[in-house]
Amino acid sequence: MPRRTHRRHRAGRLLLLWLLLVLVAGCSGSGRSAEPAGTPTRPGDRVAGAAAGPVVAIAGDIAGEQREDSETARLVEAIDPDYVLTAGDNAYPDGTASDYQRYDATWGRFKDKTYPAPGNHDYHDEAGDPPYYYTYFADRLPRENHGEYYAFDVGSWRVYSLNCEISCSESSDQARWLADDLATAGDGRHKMAYLHRPRYSCGTHGSSDEPAALWDVLLEARTDLVVAGHDHNYQRYPRMDSDGARTDDGIVSFVAGTGGKSFYEISGEESEEGCPLARRHVDDRFGVLRLTLGRNSFGWAMIAVPNTVLDSGTTPTLDRLP
Repeated sequence: MPRRTHRRHRAGRLLLLWLLLVLVAGCSGSGRSAEPAGTPTRPGDRVAGAAAGPVVAIAGDIAGEQREDSETARLVEAIDPDYVLTAGDNAYPDGTASDYQRYDATWGRFKDKTYPAPGNHDYHDEAGDPPYYYTYFADRLPRENHGEYYAFDVGSWRVYSLNCEISCSESSDQARWLADDLATAGDGRHKMAYLHRPRYSCGTHGSSDEPAALWDVLLEARTDLVVAGHDHNYQRYPRMDSDGARTDDGIVSFVAGTGGKSFYEISGEESEEGCPLARRHVDDRFGVLRLTLGRNSFGWAMIAVPNTVLDSGTTPTLDRLP
């Protein structure tokens, strides 16, 4: 074969190889991120470099007609966390007693170590007054503040279950209680909060202004971490203030509306405006966010059904404890 023809054939093979690599890279981008799509693991495996400390499992938007909550419940069981948190909309469609029968059959097996938060579906009119959520979780909610919002200690952390299905404005009882607890019981501890409505999201519902006042209070107290649900997908954001600006002393936030109800596609205007802020977002996998609350750092791993870590890492806390 003449040398010139050989060079043309070799160039053609290289071009085909390059096109194949581009195609593979595009297919692996279903998670809408340049990061790896995930690696198989056992849900309880410790992520390399992760903080040592109590383990928390959390997701929102859990029990519904999709029945995938049984799969995420198996993940929780395999993780075997010290604490199980819910980020609201625990039982669809209306948070009624019959809706909670579905939750009870799956995530209900962890009830004795569950610290819940409610969502908007838990407050539907069909759920009653007060909503059935407060009956189902009666033995898990403190009497203080009627159990609508509360705090508890996890290792060296103070953890806050917040609620923007009731007033959470700057002048609300909740905001005043939060500021007081952060300054007293939270003093000398790292801080984490969780609630249903995300301050930042690039999903269908998008970012919510309702938690803005609570975010300001949490920022003032140098809170490290906030987890929400509401949008049925997974998102992770870097440290930001309550106005969406990157800042070294801001809050790391997650959306983990992946408990099993359904998927919300990340697309449209909210995606264009909000997703450039996100470090990772996936809208087609159910799963559980596993958090390890260390003494001076926290680790995260988004574990998807059946056994894949989609996103993981470790972040130093804002303050260092002795």
